Amino acid sequence: MRRSPSTAVAALLGLLAACGGGSDGRGDDAGDGFGAGFGSGPCQVAFPAQASSPYVLPYAVGMSYVVGQGNCTDGSHSEDQQYAYDFDMPIGTTVVAARAGSVIQVEDRFAENNDTPGEENFIVIEHADGTVAGYYHLTQGGAAVALDATVAQGEAIGRSGNTGDSSEPHLHFEVLDQPGGDTLPVTFRNTRAHPEGLVEGESYEAGAS
Repeated sequence: MRRSPSTAVAALLGLLAACGGGSDGRGDDAGDGFGAGFGSGPCQVAFPAQASSPYVLPYAVGMSYVVGQGNCTDGSHSEDQQYAYDFDMPIGTTVVAARAGSVIQVEDRFAENNDTPGEENFIVIEHADGTVAGYYHLTQGGAAVALDATVAQGEAIGRSGNTGDSSEPHLHFEVLDQPGGDTLPVTFRNTRAHPEGLVEGESYEAGAS
């Protein structure tokens, strides 16, 4: 099982304070980007329309990785992290910005395979609309961007790892509606269809955006 970012890191960032109900009922076609009605997937909510999603997969075009843990699971992706994704990938894999924004948090000093809650390496990026994306469990020295840097969508921002409260190498990716807010259901426009979110256990190739 992949373990989620620790509560210690969450408290430090102030990014995961609220329980993740994110998007429970925004199921209309009145301009919010969500489809009609509720989904039938594990989250039982309507996910944003994929074609108009502002997000791309957080790894390089042409690469494909398995979703080791999906949304709304009985594992660590519940409550405040219910809409997070874990992508199984080898240590040192290039991680890219899923959306353009400004870097508001960077940590990459912790050693690989430390298995210690609170010692995750990560990057947090704030987007123009106030949402934020977190990229967790990066390798030691793996940040390729600095605090306050502006990054473009698809730009390499770091390298994946297995740091902190993690049981195997992977990238934990999540989006919050605002710093300290709720996790949000996310789709990615540059891969195959996934109207109810990426499916745990399946692989997804990143196409050109």
